[in-house]
Amino acid sequence: MSPVIYDIVHHAGHSAWSTQVVERSLGVILRLIVNTKGDTGADLRQQISSDKGSIGTMKKIVVCEECKGRELQMKAMQILTHLCIDETANRGNLTKVLVRIFINGDSSNTSIRKTAGETLVLLFLSSKSVATLLPKEEHNEFVGGLAKILLQVGDNDTCRKNAAEILEHLCIQFAEDGEYLSTLKNTITGVMPEVLREICHGSTGEEEKPEYARSDTDIESQSETKKKKRNKKKNASSSPGQNEQHKLYVALLSLCVTACEKLHLDLNAISLGQAMDPGECVAFSLATKMVQLNRDLITADSLTAMKLTTRMVIAAMKKLEGNGTTVDRANLESLIDSLSSVSETMLDLEGCIVFA
Repeated sequence: MSPVIYDIVHHAGHSAWSTQVVERSLGVILRLIVNTKGDTGADLRQQISSDKGSIGTMKKIVVCEECKGRELQMKAMQILTHLCIDETANRGNLTKVLVRIFINGDSSNTSIRKTAGETLVLLFLSSKSVATLLPKEEHNEFVGGLAKILLQVGDNDTCRKNAAEILEHLCIQFAEDGEYLSTLKNTITGVMPEVLREICHGSTGEEEKPEYARSDTDIESQSETKKKKRNKKKNASSSPGQNEQHKLYVALLSLCVTACEKLHLDLNAISLGQAMDPGECVAFSLATKMVQLNRDLITADSLTAMKLTTRMVIAAMKKLEGNGTTVDRANLESLIDSLSSVSETMLDLEGCIVFA
């Protein structure tokens, strides 16, 4: 660990020999952390995480512009990730490093930021209390940073998905903690109109389907089916990006549904501009659009989207019933028919997933 502890890569001005030595040293440390199990592994990780010299060097490497894109930067990031997930004494400080890398995306390259986001998702999902990972004075800035990432349309979809997953988990945790609730509720209320608009109409805000929802079986685009089949190879190359976008939209929808349930948000009270028809129950209008977008997509993500949609409809019906509000029966029956029309396909899909 000495080459890392004494930070020779920066003291030697990123020379070829110092970079190679530190990279090899980080490689050995990473292999020890990953492969050493049981109490011995726990003691080893505790020893490394408590060494201020090595931790300080790795922090500098992951944010250093001259180390950017090199193998030693990714290895340093992987070591910090493993140490952060493990309940070590320095876990809080390591979490702060990951938060800064994820929120301030321009300080590092895309792969480092993506790794930081994925680690934070695992970290928050596995933690019983966010307060043990992030002090209250940094909470507001963190939530604001997540909201900013969420609204960066056209940016890295994986980072946006990670931000949505973290915010959803915060909604679950802070629903019973008034100390943190106010900021989170205000933030979610502020971003939800844009999020719902993007889910329904894509990033352009135009009255059209999002890119992920345009499939060869879409009734509204039958006239282009032959052309699409002729260009099958070309379309196939874009499918991974569309899949990522679909996963993002499912995460955004999950955040909205969970926020409404846990934070008691009223969708009808949140202005959506032109996204929904005036006078209609927003949840019902959104559910109808979600059926239209997902009925021709036979994927696990479309199944998740329809389950979330059903949760949203049930919650809205209970809320309307509790308030004694009457619902337009024709609209309600139309919505139920729409949900029923896709239920058989989705049930078959779920059966296939269970067997698989």
